[in-house]
Amino acid sequence: MAFAWEGKTPEGHLSRKQSMKIENAPFDVVVSGYSAEAETLLNGKDALAVRDELGRFAKTVTTATEGVERDEYTERLFNALRGRKIQIPDGLDTRRERAAFGMALSRAYLRSIQ
Repeated sequence: MAFAWEGKTPEGHLSRKQSMKIENAPFDVVVSGYSAEAETLLNGKDALAVRDELGRFAKTVTTATEGVERDEYTERLFNALRGRKIQIPDGLDTRRERAAFGMALSRAYLRSIQ
């Protein structure tokens, strides 16, 4: 929920500027921006549960076509992680950001098992 005054604060300007950068950046650039957070989640305290769920979804997330299919597989992955009470980072406000984080997480997992 956004308040009218948020856009008039320095934080509001910064947030809007950052979201515009993400919207205009190529998808792979956005994915690489989330790779550090993905590695942290993959190697964190819930690493076993995260890896278990990624074992089920990583291949389909990385091979899905852009758009509805990728969004659907990303949501399935996030729902499975939430079902295991795994904390997904805040700030993934748009579908594109969620898809980018899901892709970064899936790629990190696939690299780790090779």
